[in-house]
Amino acid sequence: MEEKEMTNAWLSAIVEGSDDAIISKDLNSIITTWNNGAERMFGYTAEETIGQPITMIFPEDLIDEENEIISQIKRGEQVKHFETKRMRKDGSLLDVSLTISPIRDSEGNIVGASHIARDITKRKEDEQKLEAMNETLEEQVKDRTKKLRSYQRELRYLASQLSKAEEQERQRLATELHDGLGQMLAVAKMKTDRLQLRNLPDQLSSEMEELKQVVNDALKYNQNLMLELKPPPVLDKEDVTEALYWAAKQIEKQGLNIEIENDGQPKRVDKELRTILHQSVRELLQNVLKHADTNEARMTMSIEQGFVKVTVEDKGKGFDLTDDLALAPTKHGGFGLFNIRERMDWHGGSFEIESVPGEGTKATLYAPHKEKEINPEEEEIIPPLTKEKLKKKQHRKIRVLLVDDHKMMRRGLRQLIEEQDDMIVVEEASTGKEAVGLARETSPHIIIMDVNIPDMDGIEATQKIKIEMPNVLVIGLSLHNNPEVIEDMRRAGASDYLTKDEAFESLIAAIRAELSASERINHHNKVNS
Repeated sequence: MEEKEMTNAWLSAIVEGSDDAIISKDLNSIITTWNNGAERMFGYTAEETIGQPITMIFPEDLIDEENEIISQIKRGEQVKHFETKRMRKDGSLLDVSLTISPIRDSEGNIVGASHIARDITKRKEDEQKLEAMNETLEEQVKDRTKKLRSYQRELRYLASQLSKAEEQERQRLATELHDGLGQMLAVAKMKTDRLQLRNLPDQLSSEMEELKQVVNDALKYNQNLMLELKPPPVLDKEDVTEALYWAAKQIEKQGLNIEIENDGQPKRVDKELRTILHQSVRELLQNVLKHADTNEARMTMSIEQGFVKVTVEDKGKGFDLTDDLALAPTKHGGFGLFNIRERMDWHGGSFEIESVPGEGTKATLYAPHKEKEINPEEEEIIPPLTKEKLKKKQHRKIRVLLVDDHKMMRRGLRQLIEEQDDMIVVEEASTGKEAVGLARETSPHIIIMDVNIPDMDGIEATQKIKIEMPNVLVIGLSLHNNPEVIEDMRRAGASDYLTKDEAFESLIAAIRAELSASERINHHNKVNS
């Protein structure tokens, strides 16, 4: 057998034995050869296909593919690994990967094309399954991430609520110590002082002196407890600087020397954040005292990129922060580093800590800085002429001064009052001292005075105002309906008293009733004079 014939025989055997479908066609797309692999793949015999157009195995919507394939073949181009669909004799579809090459005659002219088709249906199905699994996995990841974020939000919220609950409990205990034990100890001290004035035997006098010292010690201990439990008055100030100094001084009393550095800028933060910063700094300084094996620490305060930055650092023994549990909640130490971080995050701040065993620890708190700005909705610029007209207009109305340290409460009361055609709010005050000053400046007809306000409480402010301006009427306002507080307000000069939960229903009527009664008294005095 000649070599050429041998080669052709080998090639024929390879084609016939291939699992791939190997098909040839002319340039008119007519099938010229069809191997056993094609018969197995598509279900047609060679007799059924040779002489037929190759589009017989094309799905109807893909027949246009053949025109593009023939165009490429005529240009002498090979089509490699072209993935598409073809149709079996029974009408079912299968995914195939095609390699199509030009067939040339002995003179190099393109006379047809060979198709090698590989069934990739199983691979496609596996890919679809994998894609579906990936989509499912992505959905699961998204769902779990969503749940995790929800848990994180809940955890931060619970940490915040825990902080509030602890502070409320501190205030409750401080109040109990003040109103209960403190009062009883004060009475005991008075009685021991009175007994000492009597002529007592020497032995009894000595024992009485010892008893007096015990009572004095108990009073001092009770006062210290109240001071530890109750937030300092400086927390009422918008600038948190004094509150942080106060926290440092309290820890210094326990034996820690604290170097304090302050850039001198006002550090205004929201009220709740002031409490959190105060508590966190106190916790961090206590940690130095308890765990750092040093009696020295440094606290720095500054403004950085819109945040109040507070750093507490020491050169003590430090600890290993590579442990994932380093910031986890434990049964040791106050709020715990974990709790500090969660509470700061919840309120838009952050907490960072660096520590190296043997070198010390540096903890940094960042709280959003509250820029002092004029709110155009609350304070608009009025030309001088308009201001003068406004003053005249105000004097024709019932002039009310609002005093309350809660902005939302003032806003609600202002809206309620100014809905009345004959009433106007001339000013708002948030502290007792501010109320006294504004009363002098604005000469209101009536003042709505909150009892619990910073700097000077409502009782003292009312007393001062009534001494200077006896004709100004004052209506007391408080969250609580405490008979003693009501009596104190009336003694100070308030003519009426409302709780905040009834103010929105009764305030206007109370204002009109007080003014009406005042006018009757004034009229009676004029007639009799």
